[in-house]
Amino acid sequence: MKRVFFSLVMVALLVSGCYKDDIDDLKDKYEELRKEQERQADLLAAYQTLLQALENNLTINDVVEVEGGFKIVFSDDTEMLISSGNNGTDAPSIINIVDVGGRFVFYFSDGSTLTMGKTATVGLWVLSEGMMGSGDGQLVYFDYNATTDRFVRNETKRLQSFGETPNDLMIYGSKMYAAIQGSGAGTGDGMVRVINPSTGETIEEIIITKDAEEQQPRRLAATDGKVYVALLSGAVAQIDTASFTYQVRELSGTHSEGIAVVGQSLYICNSGFGEGNTVSVVNISTFTETDVITVPYNPANIVYVGNGELYLNTLAVWTGAATGTPANVHVLSIASKTVTHTFDIEVESISVGKNYVYGAATDWSSMWMGSILKKINIADKSVSEFTDDPDDYMFGYRLIVNPLSNEVFLTSMMGQEIFRFTEDGTYIETLQAGQQNGAAVVFVNVVQ
Repeated sequence: MKRVFFSLVMVALLVSGCYKDDIDDLKDKYEELRKEQERQADLLAAYQTLLQALENNLTINDVVEVEGGFKIVFSDDTEMLISSGNNGTDAPSIINIVDVGGRFVFYFSDGSTLTMGKTATVGLWVLSEGMMGSGDGQLVYFDYNATTDRFVRNETKRLQSFGETPNDLMIYGSKMYAAIQGSGAGTGDGMVRVINPSTGETIEEIIITKDAEEQQPRRLAATDGKVYVALLSGAVAQIDTASFTYQVRELSGTHSEGIAVVGQSLYICNSGFGEGNTVSVVNISTFTETDVITVPYNPANIVYVGNGELYLNTLAVWTGAATGTPANVHVLSIASKTVTHTFDIEVESISVGKNYVYGAATDWSSMWMGSILKKINIADKSVSEFTDDPDDYMFGYRLIVNPLSNEVFLTSMMGQEIFRFTEDGTYIETLQAGQQNGAAVVFVNVVQ
C-alpha cells in the first residue's frame, strides 16, 4: 500500500512539473505575441501618418536620428517618431531614412523604398527702411545656393529703390507683400506692394484710402486668403489676395502697429505714438472690432506663441502719462485679457521661433553701440543672452528666425550688415544688404 501511495505522489509531482513548464512556455509565447502586436501597432500608426502626409501633399523639413529610430518633421510643423528595426515578419519595418539631396528615401526591411519630397530654403529677401525722408528703401535677395554654405547677393533681383520707409515684408501663398509706410504727404508713396518672390518683380501696388485719405501701412499678417494691414491712422485693412480689393475698419486706438492672427481673431497694437495702451481684437469673420484690451503704454509688436498666450513688446515712452517708462516685453493672456507677466528686458523688437521669443535693440549705453540680444524660453519663460558677445554686433535692430532651419538673422539699425547665427546664437557669417535699418527678413522655402 505504501508503495502504491508513493507511486501516486511521484506521478502527481511529475504532472505538476510538466504543467509548470507548459505555463512558463505559454507565458513566453504570450509575451512575444504582445510585443509583436505592439510593434505592429506602432508600424500601423507610423504608416498611417506617412500615408496622410502624402495625401495632404506634405513634404519633410527635417529628419533627426534619435535613440531607437527617427524623428520626422513635416512641412506643416507636425512631428512623428518612427522606431527603426529589421525584424519585420508580416509587415516590413523602416530600417533607415536617407537624405539623398532634395529628397528623403525610406528603406524598408523587405527591400522596398519610399521617397518623399524635401522642403528647403533657397534664398532670403531683406527689406531695408533706408533713411527716413530719403525714399531709399530697398529690397535685396540673397541666394542660398550661389556657393557652398555662403550667401551671395543676387544683383538681378536687387531693387535699388523701394519707396519711403518700407516697414514690413511677408510671403503668403505664392506672393510676397511689402508694407511701405510712405511720408503720408498724399503723394501715393504709402502702399502695399505685391511682389513675385521668385523674381522680385512687382505684381500690384495697392494704395489704401480711408475717407479719401491715403493711409500709411505699418505691419502685415495673413490668413484664409486675406492679408491684413495695420495702418498708422488707427485702422486695419483687409486685402483679398485674388482680386486685390480691400476694405478698411477703423479701430478705437491710434497709431496701430503690430498685428497677430490667432484663430479667427486679429490682435492689433495701438501705440498712440507713445500715448496709447490698448490692443484691439478684431473678429475676422465679421471684420469688426469686438474687444479692446488695456496693456502697458506704447505697444509696438505682438506675436502668438501658442498655449493661449501672446507676447508683446512696448517701446520707451517719451510723452504723455507714462513718460520715462523703458522698453519691455509682456505676456498677454487671451483667456483673461490681461498682462500676466512682464520681463525686465529693454528690447525694441520681438519675433517668435519654435522654442523662443527673440528680442533685439541697440545698447545706446555701450561705448561701441553694441546690441541688446535676448531670448525667452517659451516653455518656462526663462530669459538668457542670445549670444555671448552682443557688443560685437553694432546697432541691433531685429532678430528674425527662419522657421524651417531655426537659424536667426540680426539686422542693423544704422548699418547695412545682416548677421547670421545658429539657433543657439553661434555666429556664422555677415551679409551686406546695401541700406540701413533692416526692417524684415523673409525666407523663400520651396519643395525640391
